[in-house]
Amino acid sequence: MITFLLAFLAKEGVDFNLRPNFGIDSSDCENLWIDVMLHSMKCGVVYRHPTQTHEAFDEKLFAAVDFLNNSKYLFYLWLFNMNLLKYSQDSIVTEYVDMVHSFSCKALISKSTIITEQSFSLIDHIYSIIPH
Repeated sequence: MITFLLAFLAKEGVDFNLRPNFGIDSSDCENLWIDVMLHSMKCGVVYRHPTQTHEAFDEKLFAAVDFLNNSKYLFYLWLFNMNLLKYSQDSIVTEYVDMVHSFSCKALISKSTIITEQSFSLIDHIYSIIPH
């Protein structure tokens, strides 16, 4: 996913700078943060490996988001292996969603992203903070 984002930006001719000194310091996740010169936008792509606990990861993630929240525009793509459709059934999901909303993040996906004959889920999380 991170490679895809960089390839897309390069192909579209978008001017950006990598933020190598910023990110989530964890061996259980992959993440990339960039400054997109157009509109002074900050973007982050984060993948939490299924083996990492949500509690340990959430603490690091939200410290990063809190730090970036003073930016004019923010865009996050988070792949967390957490089904947001279980908001009212799973307390971990409930706490996570409530914490995301506390940063005024707007979810850009609200429907199932994985659908099989037996189940459906929403584990791809894309958020933005863009003033109106």
